[in-house]
Amino acid sequence: MEPIAGLTVVDRAILHGDVVVRRVASPAGAAHHLAGTVLSTTVTLRHAAPHGGKPCAVRESDAREILPLQPFRVGTFVVRDGWLGRVDSWLEETDLSSPDGTKVGATTVAWVAQCAGATTNPPSAVSEPGDLRPLTAFNHTWWNLSDRGTLAGKLVTVVGMRTLCTVAWEDGSVTPDIASPELILHDPGPHAFFTCELVRRLDARDRLGVVQCAEPVSRLVTVRWLGEESTMEEVSASLCAV
Repeated sequence: MEPIAGLTVVDRAILHGDVVVRRVASPAGAAHHLAGTVLSTTVTLRHAAPHGGKPCAVRESDAREILPLQPFRVGTFVVRDGWLGRVDSWLEETDLSSPDGTKVGATTVAWVAQCAGATTNPPSAVSEPGDLRPLTAFNHTWWNLSDRGTLAGKLVTVVGMRTLCTVAWEDGSVTPDIASPELILHDPGPHAFFTCELVRRLDARDRLGVVQCAEPVSRLVTVRWLGEESTMEEVSASLCAV
Protein backbone atom coordinates (compact mmCIF):
# COMPACT_ATOMS: atom_id res chain seq x y z
CA MET A 1 0.00 0.00 0.00
CA GLU A 2 1.15 3.51 -0.85
CA PRO A 3 0.08 6.72 0.93
CA ILE A 4 -2.29 8.72 -1.28
CA ALA A 5 -0.49 11.97 -0.52
CA GLY A 6 2.64 10.61 -2.18
CA LEU A 7 0.99 9.81 -5.52
CA THR A 8 -0.11 11.89 -8.50
CA VAL A 9 -2.18 10.94 -11.56
CA VAL A 10 -0.09 10.72 -14.75
CA ASP A 11 -2.95 9.90 -17.13
CA ARG A 12 -6.64 9.16 -16.73
CA ALA A 13 -8.65 6.92 -19.06
CA ILE A 14 -11.38 9.24 -20.39
CA LEU A 15 -13.50 8.44 -23.43
CA HIS A 16 -15.71 10.25 -25.92
CA GLY A 17 -19.08 10.98 -24.32
CA ASP A 18 -17.89 10.82 -20.70
CA VAL A 19 -19.25 13.45 -18.30
CA VAL A 20 -16.43 15.14 -16.38
CA VAL A 21 -15.85 18.00 -13.93
CA ARG A 22 -13.00 20.49 -13.62
CA ARG A 23 -12.18 22.83 -10.77
CA VAL A 24 -12.39 26.47 -11.92
CA ALA A 25 -12.37 29.90 -10.26
CA SER A 26 -15.36 32.24 -10.61
CA PRO A 27 -14.94 35.98 -11.36
CA ALA A 28 -15.46 36.65 -7.64
CA GLY A 29 -12.53 34.39 -6.83
CA ALA A 30 -14.49 31.47 -5.35
CA ALA A 31 -13.69 28.01 -6.72
CA HIS A 32 -16.34 25.62 -7.98
CA HIS A 33 -16.61 22.58 -10.26
CA LEU A 34 -17.76 23.01 -13.85
CA ALA A 35 -19.26 19.94 -15.53
CA GLY A 36 -19.10 19.07 -19.22
CA THR A 37 -19.21 16.36 -21.85
CA VAL A 38 -16.11 15.02 -23.63
CA LEU A 39 -16.42 15.69 -27.38
CA SER A 40 -13.19 13.99 -28.46
CA THR A 41 -9.88 12.65 -27.19
CA THR A 42 -6.36 12.55 -28.59
CA VAL A 43 -4.23 9.70 -27.27
CA THR A 44 -0.44 9.61 -27.60
CA LEU A 45 1.25 6.28 -26.87
CA ARG A 46 4.77 5.73 -25.58
CA HIS A 47 5.96 2.42 -27.00
CA ALA A 48 8.99 0.20 -27.23
CA ALA A 49 9.93 -2.61 -29.60
CA PRO A 50 11.02 -5.97 -28.09
CA HIS A 51 14.75 -6.47 -28.59
CA GLY A 52 15.74 -9.85 -27.18
CA GLY A 53 15.82 -8.66 -23.58
CA LYS A 54 18.16 -5.76 -24.37
CA PRO A 55 17.28 -2.12 -23.50
CA CYS A 56 15.24 -0.56 -26.29
CA ALA A 57 14.39 2.99 -27.26
CA VAL A 58 11.03 4.39 -26.17
CA ARG A 59 9.20 6.48 -28.77
CA GLU A 60 5.88 8.32 -29.00
CA SER A 61 3.21 8.00 -31.69
CA ASP A 62 -0.41 9.03 -32.19
CA ALA A 63 -2.57 6.08 -31.11
CA ARG A 64 -4.27 6.10 -34.53
CA GLU A 65 -0.96 5.09 -36.13
CA ILE A 66 -0.67 1.87 -34.11
CA LEU A 67 -2.87 -1.10 -34.97
CA PRO A 68 -3.85 -3.41 -32.08
CA LEU A 69 -2.92 -7.06 -32.48
CA GLN A 70 -6.36 -8.07 -31.28
CA PRO A 71 -9.57 -6.54 -32.69
CA PHE A 72 -11.37 -7.38 -29.44
CA ARG A 73 -10.44 -5.75 -26.14
CA VAL A 74 -12.38 -4.94 -22.98
CA GLY A 75 -14.75 -2.11 -23.87
CA THR A 76 -14.79 -2.72 -27.63
CA PHE A 77 -18.28 -2.33 -29.14
CA VAL A 78 -19.37 -5.17 -31.42
CA VAL A 79 -22.40 -6.15 -33.52
CA ARG A 80 -23.95 -9.57 -34.02
CA ASP A 81 -27.36 -10.49 -35.46
CA GLY A 82 -28.49 -6.88 -35.23
CA TRP A 83 -27.54 -6.51 -31.56
CA LEU A 84 -25.03 -3.99 -30.19
CA GLY A 85 -22.79 -5.25 -27.41
CA ARG A 86 -19.71 -4.37 -25.41
CA VAL A 87 -16.83 -6.79 -24.77
CA ASP A 88 -16.54 -7.71 -21.08
CA SER A 89 -13.66 -10.16 -21.43
CA TRP A 90 -11.83 -12.26 -23.98
CA LEU A 91 -9.70 -15.37 -23.92
CA GLU A 92 -6.27 -15.18 -25.54
CA GLU A 93 -4.75 -18.37 -26.90
CA THR A 94 -1.05 -18.76 -27.65
CA ASP A 95 -0.09 -19.97 -31.12
CA LEU A 96 3.68 -20.43 -31.45
CA SER A 97 3.39 -20.73 -35.24
CA SER A 98 1.72 -17.30 -35.53
CA PRO A 99 3.93 -14.25 -36.23
CA ASP A 100 2.57 -12.37 -33.22
CA GLY A 101 2.11 -15.49 -31.10
CA THR A 102 -1.51 -14.93 -30.02
CA LYS A 103 -5.07 -15.11 -31.22
CA VAL A 104 -8.49 -14.58 -29.68
CA GLY A 105 -10.23 -17.78 -28.64
CA ALA A 106 -13.61 -16.71 -27.24
CA THR A 107 -15.17 -13.37 -26.34
CA THR A 108 -17.71 -12.55 -23.61
CA VAL A 109 -20.12 -9.79 -24.63
CA ALA A 110 -22.76 -7.82 -22.72
CA TRP A 111 -25.54 -7.05 -25.21
CA VAL A 112 -26.90 -3.56 -24.59
CA ALA A 113 -29.17 -2.54 -27.50
CA GLN A 114 -31.37 -4.08 -30.17
CA CYS A 115 -31.18 -2.56 -33.64
CA ALA A 116 -33.87 -2.57 -36.34
CA GLY A 117 -34.22 -6.01 -37.92
CA ALA A 118 -32.43 -7.76 -35.04
CA THR A 119 -33.29 -11.21 -33.77
CA THR A 120 -35.92 -11.35 -31.01
CA ASN A 121 -33.52 -12.67 -28.37
CA PRO A 122 -29.93 -11.46 -27.90
CA PRO A 123 -27.06 -13.71 -29.03
CA SER A 124 -25.14 -15.89 -26.62
CA ALA A 125 -22.96 -14.00 -24.14
CA VAL A 126 -19.96 -16.05 -25.31
CA SER A 127 -19.19 -15.70 -29.02
CA GLU A 128 -16.54 -16.83 -31.44
CA PRO A 129 -14.52 -13.91 -32.89
CA GLY A 130 -15.69 -14.72 -36.42
CA ASP A 131 -19.31 -14.12 -35.42
CA LEU A 132 -18.64 -10.56 -34.21
CA ARG A 133 -18.11 -7.34 -36.14
CA PRO A 134 -16.07 -4.83 -34.11
CA LEU A 135 -16.88 -1.11 -34.34
CA THR A 136 -13.51 0.58 -34.74
CA ALA A 137 -14.33 4.32 -34.85
CA PHE A 138 -12.96 4.79 -31.31
CA ASN A 139 -10.53 1.86 -31.36
CA HIS A 140 -7.57 4.19 -30.78
CA THR A 141 -8.90 5.20 -27.35
CA TRP A 142 -8.96 1.69 -25.82
CA TRP A 143 -5.24 1.23 -25.10
CA ASN A 144 -3.79 -0.02 -21.81
CA LEU A 145 -0.27 -0.46 -20.50
CA SER A 146 1.45 -3.60 -21.88
CA ASP A 147 -0.95 -3.82 -24.85
CA ARG A 148 0.76 -4.85 -28.07
CA GLY A 149 0.30 -3.53 -31.58
CA THR A 150 2.06 -2.98 -34.87
CA LEU A 151 3.58 0.25 -36.16
CA ALA A 152 4.79 0.29 -39.76
CA GLY A 153 4.87 -3.53 -39.62
CA LYS A 154 6.90 -3.72 -36.41
CA LEU A 155 5.67 -5.21 -33.13
CA VAL A 156 5.57 -2.67 -30.27
CA THR A 157 4.47 -2.71 -26.62
CA VAL A 158 2.69 0.20 -24.94
CA VAL A 159 4.69 1.50 -21.96
CA GLY A 160 2.91 4.82 -21.38
CA MET A 161 0.18 7.12 -22.68
CA ARG A 162 -1.02 10.71 -22.63
CA THR A 163 -4.67 11.70 -23.17
CA LEU A 164 -5.89 15.16 -24.19
CA CYS A 165 -9.63 15.94 -24.17
CA THR A 166 -11.89 18.47 -25.85
CA VAL A 167 -14.80 19.26 -23.53
CA ALA A 168 -18.11 21.08 -24.07
CA TRP A 169 -18.98 22.71 -20.73
CA GLU A 170 -22.45 23.25 -19.33
CA ASP A 171 -22.03 27.03 -19.71
CA GLY A 172 -21.79 26.61 -23.50
CA SER A 173 -18.01 27.05 -23.83
CA VAL A 174 -15.66 24.49 -25.38
CA THR A 175 -12.07 23.87 -24.24
CA PRO A 176 -9.67 21.83 -26.41
CA ASP A 177 -6.63 19.78 -25.40
CA ILE A 178 -7.17 19.46 -21.65
CA ALA A 179 -4.77 17.02 -20.00
CA SER A 180 -6.87 14.14 -18.64
CA PRO A 181 -5.47 14.35 -15.05
CA GLU A 182 -7.18 17.77 -14.78
CA LEU A 183 -10.59 16.11 -15.26
CA ILE A 184 -12.59 13.89 -12.93
CA LEU A 185 -15.30 11.50 -14.11
CA HIS A 186 -18.70 12.69 -12.92
CA ASP A 187 -22.10 11.11 -12.38
CA PRO A 188 -24.55 13.97 -13.12
CA GLY A 189 -27.64 14.37 -10.96
CA PRO A 190 -31.24 14.83 -12.16
CA HIS A 191 -30.82 18.63 -12.32
CA ALA A 192 -27.65 18.70 -14.43
CA PHE A 193 -28.15 19.89 -18.00
CA PHE A 194 -25.68 20.21 -20.86
CA THR A 195 -25.51 22.03 -24.18
CA CYS A 196 -27.68 20.53 -26.97
CA GLU A 197 -29.72 18.32 -24.64
CA LEU A 198 -33.42 18.06 -25.46
CA VAL A 199 -35.64 19.06 -22.50
CA ARG A 200 -39.27 19.67 -21.68
CA ARG A 201 -41.16 21.55 -18.96
CA LEU A 202 -42.52 19.42 -16.15
CA ASP A 203 -45.83 21.27 -16.32
CA ALA A 204 -46.12 21.14 -20.13
CA ARG A 205 -45.14 17.80 -21.63
CA ASP A 206 -45.68 19.00 -25.20
CA ARG A 207 -43.29 21.96 -24.82
CA LEU A 208 -39.82 20.92 -25.99
CA GLY A 209 -36.59 22.88 -26.12
CA VAL A 210 -32.82 22.62 -26.62
CA VAL A 211 -30.35 23.63 -23.90
CA GLN A 212 -28.08 26.48 -25.02
CA CYS A 213 -26.02 26.77 -21.81
CA ALA A 214 -26.32 26.28 -18.05
CA GLU A 215 -25.03 28.28 -15.09
CA PRO A 216 -24.08 25.86 -12.28
CA VAL A 217 -23.81 28.50 -9.54
CA SER A 218 -27.17 30.24 -10.08
CA ARG A 219 -28.80 26.96 -11.17
CA LEU A 220 -30.27 28.59 -14.29
CA VAL A 221 -30.29 27.21 -17.82
CA THR A 222 -30.85 28.95 -21.15
CA VAL A 223 -33.34 27.04 -23.31
CA ARG A 224 -34.32 27.66 -26.93
CA TRP A 225 -37.89 26.47 -27.02
CA LEU A 226 -38.92 25.03 -30.34
CA GLY A 227 -40.65 27.82 -32.26
CA GLU A 228 -39.91 30.41 -29.55
CA GLU A 229 -37.13 32.74 -28.36
CA SER A 230 -34.46 31.60 -25.88
CA THR A 231 -35.52 32.06 -22.22
CA MET A 232 -34.00 31.44 -18.78
CA GLU A 233 -35.50 28.66 -16.66
CA GLU A 234 -34.82 27.45 -13.11
CA VAL A 235 -33.12 24.07 -13.47
CA SER A 236 -34.11 22.63 -10.11
CA ALA A 237 -37.85 23.09 -10.46
CA SER A 238 -39.17 23.24 -13.99
CA LEU A 239 -37.20 21.11 -16.46
CA CYS A 240 -36.40 17.48 -17.14
CA ALA A 241 -34.41 15.75 -19.88
CA VAL A 242 -36.31 13.98 -22.64
